[in-house]
Amino acid sequence: YGNPLEMTLRDNESIVQVSGKHYSGYIYEIMVVTSQGRSLKVGQPYGISFNFYPTHDGSELRFLSGRQNGNGITSIGAHWAVYYTGDDGP
Repeated sequence: YGNPLEMTLRDNESIVQVSGKHYSGYIYEIMVVTSQGRSLKVGQPYGISFNFYPTHDGSELRFLSGRQNGNGITSIGAHWAVYYTGDDGP
């Protein structure tokens, strides 16, 4: 519900943290934090906190996956990888 929110990533900026709140089988809030310290928060701050972040240096969020049941988001997963430009050698 509510107005859509959008964040455009800057050059060389990536998402390095996904957190939020869940309760009774639903995700109520999601927040993303970028490598430049900017953040975007959506939803309602209700429930138990969760926090996803990469375990390897240089990793960034590649995509989110999850499930919903028509009433809301019931699960979410963050998938991390190191971004490779091809300029780092063989």
